[in-house]
Amino acid sequence: MTFYELMNSQVFIWILYVLMIINTILFIVYVVSKEGRDEHGRAIIGTSCFYGSIALFVFMNIASYYMYHIVENVVIFANTLRLMYNGFLLVVLISIAILRKIK
Repeated sequence: MTFYELMNSQVFIWILYVLMIINTILFIVYVVSKEGRDEHGRAIIGTSCFYGSIALFVFMNIASYYMYHIVENVVIFANTLRLMYNGFLLVVLISIAILRKIK
């Protein structure tokens, strides 16, 4: 299965949707947790979101090279947006896990 077929798949829409919800819930749980609300936790969240913003910038630049193929099909467009959001949150969550161990 090629990447184009995967991005055009209706099943992949739901997989990315579920991942999006899970990643968002994990991020919100950390933000409202006791550790996430103190000064140390807020520094970790800020640093992680900075790294996530850099990753989102990279993802958006990669997507811009394929913009014609992305906007020609609404399924691919939706999957691309969800994939970029999931990539952003994965970078943030991985950064949080690493920074919690380091600091």
